[in-house]
Parts: sequence; C-alpha cells; structure tokens
Amino acid sequence: MSDQIPVAVRRAVEARSGGVCEGCGKRRATEKHHRLYRSRGGLHVVENLLDLCGWGNHTGDHGVAHTKTGEDRGWSIRSGGDPLVVPVQHARFGLVRLTAEGGWEPVSGSGTDAVSSAWDSSIPMQTEVAMGDWS
Repeated sequence: MSDQIPVAVRRAVEARSGGVCEGCGKRRATEKHHRLYRSRGGLHVVENLLDLCGWGNHTGDHGVAHTKTGEDRGWSIRSGGDPLVVPVQHARFGLVRLTAEGGWEPVSGSGTDAVSSAWDSSIPMQTEVAMGDWS
C-alpha cells in the first residue's frame, strides 16, 4: 500500500472541507486523517479521509480523532468498519455519511444511528478545549 494519498483523492477531500477543519469548522485543516486507520486496513479513499486541524496524532482535532470522543463522532472507525456506512459528526454538515465521490449524505433518524446515539454534544469541540491557537 502506498504511503501517498493520490492527488485526485486529496483534492476531493480538500474540496469537501474548503480547507477548513471538518471537526471544528473553525481552524485551517492541516492533516488528512484516515478514519479507518491504515494499520487497520484503511485505504486512501475519499470517504475514509477527514481534513482536520492539528499535527500528528496528538494535537488539534486530529488528536481528538485518536480518542474515544473521536470514535464516538465517527472520526475514527474500529477494525472491520466501513467508512461508507459509519456516520461522521461533521462541523458544517451535521451527522452525515461521506460518499466515495467526495460529498456527503444526511443521516435520517440521526437520533438512532450508530454514531449519533453515542455522540454527546456536551463534549466540547476542540476549539473549546485549551489546546492553543492553531490558526
């Protein structure tokens, strides 16, 4: 498996995000995050990638994605999960499923779907946590 995200995939993710973190919606996106980690078999495909703020796996929303909170928001997926099926709590679009074409589809009945039932809106978004200014 190549370490490089194909240019077309990178561009589709950046078009969806508009260059803004898909987690907080407030900071510049600096990292492409694999929802189904590459170590778990995740591929370089649009529906498996989020454009997040932070660096590495430990700061900004990229860091949050590597926690239980990130998993609850669909930013990370357990082994065997399908990025086309597992919903994402998106900063601009709400609870959605990401598409292979680079778009998104709203999750109907979101109060009962996989991620939304576990996602707790009382958990502060990254910008509400004292983690420094990434802008």
